[in-house]
Amino acid sequence: MFKYTVIVPHYNDSKRLSRLLKSIPVERGDIQVLVVDDCSSEQIALSHVRNFFSSVTWLSTEVNKGAGAARNVGLINAEGDWLVFADSDDEFVGDAFDVFDRSIDDEVDLVYFLAGGYNDITDSESLRAERFNDLVFCVFDDESEVALSNLKQWHVVPWAKIYKRKRADGFLFDEVFVGNDVAFNVLVALSCDNIRVVPEMVYIVTKRSDSLTTIKSSENFITRVKVAATLADRIVATGHTSLQSGTGFLLESIGYGPVTLLKTLCVISRSSLRVEFSKILQLGRWKRFFYLKRQN
Repeated sequence: MFKYTVIVPHYNDSKRLSRLLKSIPVERGDIQVLVVDDCSSEQIALSHVRNFFSSVTWLSTEVNKGAGAARNVGLINAEGDWLVFADSDDEFVGDAFDVFDRSIDDEVDLVYFLAGGYNDITDSESLRAERFNDLVFCVFDDESEVALSNLKQWHVVPWAKIYKRKRADGFLFDEVFVGNDVAFNVLVALSCDNIRVVPEMVYIVTKRSDSLTTIKSSENFITRVKVAATLADRIVATGHTSLQSGTGFLLESIGYGPVTLLKTLCVISRSSLRVEFSKILQLGRWKRFFYLKRQN
């Protein structure tokens, strides 16, 4: 019987995948590691990693459908009491699983931790995890219902947290190439009664130039808007109040041109996404928008 199941989607990144697997203490024996390859074209390079990590279970999607489909294959084959998700280009810190051991018990359903960031493009520290860390700290500091609700609905990534597997039964990742993990994270969190935050760093997330979070296109952007809109509707359908906002999407859509702006307005107007027009008229928000646009 496994204590943890680590689910890793992979596509053509065998070098970083090897780094990730080395950061998992597979020698413990109570950790099931599932690497789900999403039909990589570089199978020779992947075979070398497979040969080196013989204790890992290697699975594959039927066709290339993105990380969401790969994670769903992992969910179907998971046997551990706790689910741990990792991206193939990231890594765990040295004592991550010791921290996990100290943080779980029969009472808790979902535990949030902290993550660090590394920018592969500039070979420097990345702030990609900071907004998620802030959500964890807010709950740790005041334990209010507002802070907890924000954590559940805005901590939309699968890393730096562990899920009790039984609580995630019946939930799947969206099988789209962009934003596939958002709904799973939010809907599972909203279904959990007992949540714990542990302000200890367990994970390093990597920003790289060829990742889907870095590549900007109007098609990917509209997919993200549709994912957010559908999620807002699903949250309302479960009886919760959706905190998902369309305001930021409206601002961002301007950078893609009038056609994308109109598409964004159309998607948002038909959904439960909130639009705060007062914020759109705030000069400071526009300054921040153009500042972030220059940074990207």
